[in-house]
Amino acid sequence: MRNKLLIVGIDPGTTLGYAVLDVNGCAVKVKSSKQMNLNSLISEVVELGKVIVVGADKAKVPNLVEMFSIKTGGKRILPEEDLKVNEKKRLISGYKVKDSHQADALASALFAYKEMGSLLKKIDVFVKAHKKMGIKDRIIELVVTKNISIKLAMDIIERPEKEDAKIIKKVVEEKELRQADFLKLYDRAKRYEKESLFLRKQNNILKGELKNSFDKYEDIVKKVKMFKSDEKAEELINFKERRIKFFDGMVKVKDAEIGLLREKINNLNFILSSLNDNYLLKKLNNLGSLEFEDKTKFLNVGGGDILLVNNPNIFNNKVVEKIKGKVRIIVYKKCLNKSTKRLGFVFIDYKNLILREMEHFAVVGKDVLNKEANQVNILNNIVENYKKERIIDLDN
Repeated sequence: MRNKLLIVGIDPGTTLGYAVLDVNGCAVKVKSSKQMNLNSLISEVVELGKVIVVGADKAKVPNLVEMFSIKTGGKRILPEEDLKVNEKKRLISGYKVKDSHQADALASALFAYKEMGSLLKKIDVFVKAHKKMGIKDRIIELVVTKNISIKLAMDIIERPEKEDAKIIKKVVEEKELRQADFLKLYDRAKRYEKESLFLRKQNNILKGELKNSFDKYEDIVKKVKMFKSDEKAEELINFKERRIKFFDGMVKVKDAEIGLLREKINNLNFILSSLNDNYLLKKLNNLGSLEFEDKTKFLNVGGGDILLVNNPNIFNNKVVEKIKGKVRIIVYKKCLNKSTKRLGFVFIDYKNLILREMEHFAVVGKDVLNKEANQVNILNNIVENYKKERIIDLDN
């Protein structure tokens, strides 16, 4: 469910309405509430999937819609002028809504979906022709949110990202986050910025070479027209055409690399600016020995760490013993079974938190996590006291 691509329409106000569609235009959820703010809206929507488009019925983007778009990474699609009442009625014809807030939100989502129609059809034709249906959603996400071509999106997805693990290792290398660690992270971010600048310069050089090749190509075409059937000239033209295509491809790949690098820089800058108010969580798929040995090489799980584990029900007793006394809190995604609950950690459901996740780590507000941890401790104490009382009653 969380991998589903979403188009979200929002009607902000005292009563907030929102509507969620998938990329096929089917309604996933429509809701309105007076008790909803930006954080609770984000929390509810990200449970349904990945936001790629955010819509509204106003030409001028409302503040809440803009903040939702920034925090979720969704592309804003707005009308050139405010949607008219009749147009909104026509858009939502055939859908059931409970109030005007839901109606406006649904109309906003359907308008955004309609605007994306031709692009989605092109992607559908492309993936069928190239037999890439398995990565269709990932192509849609890259094309829409990164504004790149369909072919380039496919190339990026299928090209192995060898540097990702190294970057994460540099970010999460120490057990404790001190001032020295902040400086190291800041230095990394600056290096990436220099790398990005270098890539842009390299791009300009490539574009210059591309222009020169094209100019030479035009000169050769003129000469060929003059001499008509000159085989060597034709061969040279073919060679120049191949060079032009090569340089054009290089430029597009470098542009994509710059975009990915900028995203990593933004993630690093966010971590640097928010560590005073947030905890850093290290991510594991499970607590099995293979997963732990593979990830701990660069996550370096140690004393005082907090883990975000997708499925803690998969665990190895040696791994559990190794992290006991070092890790106290585990945030989990899959429901816990009875044997997992008895492992002795403070388990917190990720649904009760607002997380910002990267590939190998996440951040969460300190106040929210501490509050949830205290509630879990109180509940565990109540259960333990009840068990002790039951044992005494049975003995008597």
